[in-house]
Amino acid sequence: MFEKKYVKCYENYKYKKNNSIRYLYEYDSPSLKILIAVDNTKYKTSIGGCRFINNTPRNKAIDDVCSLAKAMTRKNIIANLKYGGGKSFIYYSQLERKEMLKAFSELLNYLDGIYQTADDVNTTVEDMEYMRQFTKYARGYMIDGYQIPATSYGIYLAIKATVKEILHKESLTGLKIAIQGIGKVGYNLAHLLNSENCVLYISEIDKNKIDKLSKEIEFIKVKDAIVSDVDIICPCAFGSVINYNNVDKIKAKFIVGGANNQLSDDKIDKILYNNKLIYIPDILANCGGVIDLDCEGKNYSEQYVYKRLNLIYDKTSYFIKESIKSNTSVLNVVNNYIENEVKQGCKCVS
Repeated sequence: MFEKKYVKCYENYKYKKNNSIRYLYEYDSPSLKILIAVDNTKYKTSIGGCRFINNTPRNKAIDDVCSLAKAMTRKNIIANLKYGGGKSFIYYSQLERKEMLKAFSELLNYLDGIYQTADDVNTTVEDMEYMRQFTKYARGYMIDGYQIPATSYGIYLAIKATVKEILHKESLTGLKIAIQGIGKVGYNLAHLLNSENCVLYISEIDKNKIDKLSKEIEFIKVKDAIVSDVDIICPCAFGSVINYNNVDKIKAKFIVGGANNQLSDDKIDKILYNNKLIYIPDILANCGGVIDLDCEGKNYSEQYVYKRLNLIYDKTSYFIKESIKSNTSVLNVVNNYIENEVKQGCKCVS
């Protein structure tokens, strides 16, 4: 049950590395604890998924939700979308799931649209449909019982563009590609890559997910996709998986994945570049999900969403070409692009 007395708002909240977020809302009741980060207020609403990982330490949840909201702002700029960056994190709950979702819906209503949510880690589009009984601020739809795999398809397009620009190949046939994590994004990506006759390597700690996928497609199970001897690695689980402990052990030529904040430190990008490894930033490769949300309305269809997702292919190609031209990493080119957009005053700023 939602009670407004448990809502707190922190303005210009500072978190790790002296970064700050425009608003951090905290719902702190004995039975339910939720964080909502809003990175900017240029537009009327911010948008970003809700992750639910019970019993997460509060400090870690704050760092994650703030970092992810900032990444959403950058993602929206790349995707030419008029939303601020937002994120939510249910990090503790003693409620039944439906009670939890209803209370979360009432919190969204209390915030009156400054933040709209969608499915993310451990939340589903079915959860969003349930929440829409109580709030208009839950996004994400199915078509005939099917959720369009927009994030996975966007990563697939980013891979296609990278291979075309660097290897000058239209086809992915025969390429060795390792996927770390086969949740919603990694699972659908595996099927897309399998349709291109790639040689797939999968690392996943959940045996049930491995068993399910093994009945559907062929792949090689590996302990650690990140350091596998492959052409491309696709981190599709949690962030900070490219770090100082493994960056010099990576054998792949490209990193193109769906996990948010894949680099544990932005300085790792320079190491990757010096090692002649092309990293396609997650805010570019995985922005398909928010593009899908922007497609909602009377024109919403699989065909329309996939047409809009071609932006990811086009921008990946553009940023790679600019990277080659300017002798710098793709991430540097993307960062410069975002900074220029913000300076022009036409995109999300606080």
